[in-house]
Formats: sequence, structure tokens, C-alpha cells
Amino acid sequence: MRVLNLRPMTGAGSVVARFDLELTPDVTLLAMLLKHTAAGYRAFPANAAGRGTASLSPTLAAQITTAARAAMEGGRLVNSAA
Repeated sequence: MRVLNLRPMTGAGSVVARFDLELTPDVTLLAMLLKHTAAGYRAFPANAAGRGTASLSPTLAAQITTAARAAMEGGRLVNSAA
């Protein structure tokens, strides 16, 4: 799993960043959201027509959140592939 193209956001309410996620070499989820919620940070799939584009198990959502936070804290920002 790799966080790609992390884009920090300001002035977007609870959205802290958008990013793409290479889940496997064959599957990339685009325009994921990292939000700061009352319960802490959480990654969400993109929305289309007001609905989520994917469903994530709590375990996978936590793993993605951890990876996105690490990418933000590690300074891997726009167009980073590592």
C-alpha cells in the first residue's frame, strides 16, 4: 500500500488532505480524503453523486489513515510516490 499525490487542503472544513492510494499494483483508489473528525483522523473513499465510491472495513480504513498521516508527517507531499 502506497500513498500517492498527497495534497494538503486548507479551508475545506474537516478535510485535511486528498490523496491517491495504491492499494495493490493493480488497484489505485483516487481522490481519497483524510478528515479530522471528533474521534481523530480518518481516511474516507472519494464521493461521486453524494455517495462513497468504495466501502472500507474498519481495519483497512485504519491502515490507510495511518499511511496517510505518516505521509503527511514525513513531508511526502504533492506527486510523491513513496
